[in-house]
Amino acid sequence: MRLNRSIFLWVFPAAVVPLAALALIATTWSEQRYFEGVDRDLFANVASVMGGLERRLLVERDILDGLTRVPPVQQFKAVLEELNQGRQHGQTYRRYEQVARFFETFQSVRTSLDTVRILDREGHTLVKVEGGARRPASFGGLGALPYVEREPQDPRFAKMLASLASREIGSVLLDHDATEWPEDRPMPVFSTAATLVMNDAPVGYLTIDAPLGPLNRIVGVAPRLHHGSLLIAELNIGNPERDGLVLYDDDRGADFSSVRSSAPRLQEQYPAVYSGTYAQSYGVVDTPDGKMRIYFQEFLPYPDRLVSWVVATRIRTEDLRAPFRNIRIGIFVSVLATLLFSLLLARAAAARIAQPVVPAFRFAAIGLGIRPAAGFMDIAAGGDGSAGGNADRRGGVAGVEHQAVFGEGIDGGGPGDRAAVATQRIAAQFVGHDHDDVAPAHGAPPIARL
Repeated sequence: MRLNRSIFLWVFPAAVVPLAALALIATTWSEQRYFEGVDRDLFANVASVMGGLERRLLVERDILDGLTRVPPVQQFKAVLEELNQGRQHGQTYRRYEQVARFFETFQSVRTSLDTVRILDREGHTLVKVEGGARRPASFGGLGALPYVEREPQDPRFAKMLASLASREIGSVLLDHDATEWPEDRPMPVFSTAATLVMNDAPVGYLTIDAPLGPLNRIVGVAPRLHHGSLLIAELNIGNPERDGLVLYDDDRGADFSSVRSSAPRLQEQYPAVYSGTYAQSYGVVDTPDGKMRIYFQEFLPYPDRLVSWVVATRIRTEDLRAPFRNIRIGIFVSVLATLLFSLLLARAAAARIAQPVVPAFRFAAIGLGIRPAAGFMDIAAGGDGSAGGNADRRGGVAGVEHQAVFGEGIDGGGPGDRAAVATQRIAAQFVGHDHDDVAPAHGAPPIARL
């Protein structure tokens, strides 16, 4: 085995391989810790979005609770009570004017307040103020006041109104056909509602539509960690028409104001998230192709309804693993570079170590009174001893031994021949060749004595 090969096989496995393995193990451990930190950050990010939405919806509930106590609304309850009994109150139009003007003034001051309605006990719209202006009554009614919107036809809407607890703030989904919403655009968010009670009996309802603009701004300014995209969908197992309805989606550019019934539902886009939300309130799922990782959490926007939202953030798996993929590539490149460097270093070290051997061979030959054969110095340097470099593994030593045996290239004969063979054996041992199979010439001294 050549000297440079021996140096390489000792240096490279002993130094580089353990360091590379240690670096890969440390990278894997760091990646696991990194993903744990990413999980915490993204769940906190989803929770912050939910907190912003919840605070805004609580504001609407507080405002509605305050509106039920203002004098114009309190006075209008008497009108509602008379209308429910089929009679007309003596100050019906006067009190209608007062309550409508109050809502117009209030909306002009608080511009974020959306549409305000007063409904009778059957759900007919008697007062509607939107954008700081009242809407005229254009539909005939059975009582003294005409209806502002069409009569509701959805029995689920009437059931929702009946389920509202007295003197408590709740939520209702307005009848889509009775409102002015386009046919292909469902109501994105439930309206906040309060029961108007007089003499311990409900006489009507006061509702406020959800503030879609502020909700869009809250979600729009929320940070997107790791280049993620937000998704909000409704879970409504009691209403198949709305179950899985996507309310906000960064990838499609959809927000609360542009909800479409024709848009893909949550169960169609991400069935694992849809089923996972019913099994647990939060979690992480990977898409079947492994390209995306989704962090989701359930949010309850309506305390009085068995309806929830799924707030999710989607992260490309490639973006999460990119830093560690680059680190691993760097490790493998470093190993290859070290491999090449080790080869060059082993070659240079072998040449430097073998350099003092050549004068030693020359001194031994002179001491024996012989002239070294041609190619002898090549043997001492570890070469093959031939001009063309085509010798076999035994190199130039075998060639010189042949010359020594047959007296070729060696001055003199007899003892000189035997001394030459002995010298060649010294060279063979110095350069690491095994020539025990070559019989020593008669009278050649043992190597140990030399």
